[in-house]
Amino acid sequence: MLKNSSISHTIVRATQFHHFIDHLFLSKSFLKRYIVPDKFKCQSVDAGEFAEHLIGLVDKEPQGRAEDFGGPDVMTLREMAELKIKLNNEPNKVLSLSLTGKLYKSFCDGKNTNPA
Repeated sequence: MLKNSSISHTIVRATQFHHFIDHLFLSKSFLKRYIVPDKFKCQSVDAGEFAEHLIGLVDKEPQGRAEDFGGPDVMTLREMAELKIKLNNEPNKVLSLSLTGKLYKSFCDGKNTNPA
């Protein structure tokens, strides 16, 4: 509705925030395992960095649909879990599960990431 209105605006989207990924998939291990969807891609971004980006847009003219803001790396949840284990020196392991369905395939194909 906003895009079709006469109201000046800027819409900017961000990829997933680090804390969202951590809370949803990596906050608790089960039987010393992080259980994550296999090949599920994410491009997490720091919420503070995105906030700074938004603040930078405030002084500019309304842009309508601005370029998406994404994190620096596209990684699978498995890679993220393995990195967390390494950085925190955890005894946990990663168990990957393959799922089915269009939504799962979209995440595996990186539809939620920003190639730019």
